[in-house]
Amino acid sequence: MPVLMAGEGAVAQEVVSQQRRQRCGLVALLGSLGALATVGLVVKRQSPGLRQHGGELDMPTGPTARQNKMSCGGEGILCGVLALESGQGSGYYKHKGPAVHGLWPEVKPYGDSACVAPGDKNSRITSVPSCYQGEEASADPSHEKSFLNHEWTKHGSCAGADSANGFFATICSLAQAPLEVMTKGEKTGSDIDALASDLRSAGFPVFSVDKKFDQVMLSACASKSEGSSSYVWKLAPPEKFAEVCGGGVSPQPSPPTPPSPGPSPSPPTPSGGKCMKSQHGPACQSDSDCTGLAGCLRCAKSGFCTSQPLQSTQLAS
Repeated sequence: MPVLMAGEGAVAQEVVSQQRRQRCGLVALLGSLGALATVGLVVKRQSPGLRQHGGELDMPTGPTARQNKMSCGGEGILCGVLALESGQGSGYYKHKGPAVHGLWPEVKPYGDSACVAPGDKNSRITSVPSCYQGEEASADPSHEKSFLNHEWTKHGSCAGADSANGFFATICSLAQAPLEVMTKGEKTGSDIDALASDLRSAGFPVFSVDKKFDQVMLSACASKSEGSSSYVWKLAPPEKFAEVCGGGVSPQPSPPTPPSPGPSPSPPTPSGGKCMKSQHGPACQSDSDCTGLAGCLRCAKSGFCTSQPLQSTQLAS
């Protein structure tokens, strides 16, 4: 065993102490990182998983994909999609029967719709809208409230609505008829493609199909209602936005086919009348048509009887 000189023992002891402090510090750091990771995982698992178009919030299985960019077709028009869930998806997208997700103005980068703020910027949802009062709202009212607040602040803020209640009333009105078609198809076991086909057959403008979350997107446009600050939304295919919602140049109809030429009309029969200075007389084809009419001398090149005699230059020619 080596013999330490005077002072060497104290130095060695200090080195050992430093090594122990370093190990303790490393263990504490690793423990803190582990705790943070655990908290992060717990927070993510407890995230409400709000259904979201565009992926601004985390969802159980990721963001909703955009398939096509939308063009509103003219100035003064808002445009977007009405998202309808089949109920056959996963997570929050799996529920009993089809349901409406929301109305999403397709602002940049998803389309060229303008973002028109609500008439009442401080408006809040006062009750669960009728078309959102399903099993999901009853089973998890806290999530449904968060979801509705999200739809209003994210999408209603650009939809030109007068208020939150007005925005959701529009959604429920637009969704009622297409949801009836989807519900009928869902009862026969139709998948999302079949449901989209049913909607097309019923005359609804299917813009895209989101197979990841089993949703159908119907295209819609809106223009400012006369005498009001709010916008009126209507379901329509993009190529008819300008025609349905105004604010743009509507496609002009093809000109009517001209009628086939008939037989040449008979020369007009001179009607009774007279010729007066500085005024056209009755219509004529030749001088004989003007004979016997008061004040008329001849048939002028204009096709009307006149009281003016031929000038000498005209006679010479």
